[in-house]
Amino acid sequence: MPSPNPFLLTFDHIKPKSLGGSCRISNVQVILSCLNQVKGTASNKELRQWLNSFHYLIDNCSEP
Repeated sequence: MPSPNPFLLTFDHIKPKSLGGSCRISNVQVILSCLNQVKGTASNKELRQWLNSFHYLIDNCSEP
């Protein structure tokens, strides 16, 4: 069975329901499915920190 397209858009809770977030429209955003899977129950701030760590690694990686 083929895996779902990671570039599909999906709805995401800005503050996860597991952390007390609501289902109100003010707590919902559209996000790439692949990022939503990575985000899991993390906050948007935590997701940004995780993504920024890749920029740091790329920017500071020495070529062999």
